Amino acid sequence: GDLGGLGSCSSVIRWQREGNFVRLTAHGSEKEIRALLEQYEPEFLEEVPLSLEEIFIEEMEEEGYDIRKVLR
Repeated sequence: GDLGGLGSCSSVIRWQREGNFVRLTAHGSEKEIRALLEQYEPEFLEEVPLSLEEIFIEEMEEEGYDIRKVLR
């Protein structure tokens, strides 16, 4: 289905379609994010916590930094 609405949600940092799967990085309460995702009637939904390093990289890329240059 159309997932364009994910990009307009303030909790969503990034989302990417990978074949039949969607990888989503978001911040906020799990309950709110699950409610958002349930609207799309997923067959499978799993929460995977990020490490501190992964959070840092996601936030830096969201701010427009090229993380490869930052971590040199």
